[in-house]
Amino acid sequence: MRRLTMRFHKYEKIRDQIEDGDIIFIKGTWNVFTQALIRFSTNSKLYHVGVAFWMSTKTGRRLFILEAHGKSTRRIVNLSYYDKCEMIVMKAPKPWEQIEEEALSKLGKVKYGYIEGAYVGLRDMFMNWFGIKLPSFNLPDEVCSSLVARLYGMDDPIVSPQALYEDLLEITEER
Repeated sequence: MRRLTMRFHKYEKIRDQIEDGDIIFIKGTWNVFTQALIRFSTNSKLYHVGVAFWMSTKTGRRLFILEAHGKSTRRIVNLSYYDKCEMIVMKAPKPWEQIEEEALSKLGKVKYGYIEGAYVGLRDMFMNWFGIKLPSFNLPDEVCSSLVARLYGMDDPIVSPQALYEDLLEITEER
């Protein structure tokens, strides 16, 4: 795995630059078990990823993130939920309008894939430690990075946030 210089930002500093469809990568911490497990198995600072979009509400414009998250199904939450985390924002490789229907039509329907998550971590470990790329499988559930990879038509959707970040650098850039 190539080492990259990642530019992490605080939510309040980057919020107003985020556009519909931008991809948000969240930096993990060693203090939370699941984040530490993801960071260890993927050899990465990244533990989570989702797609940002703006929505007008009665109280004004709100910034949301579409995500696959453990103990849940595909969901949307206010991006400010992650306001204490550092994040990377990548420009959308496709217009939001091209993925919006697919992204939102399955809200609450697609389960979080714990088996897929374990396999993603195992795949990264084999690649990072032994140089062996395990095959990709099309599993029915999803993890955060597979959700984003599928929405944007990436060749291999069974990837970690780190691998997705690296793949996306081939076609887009950070904000």
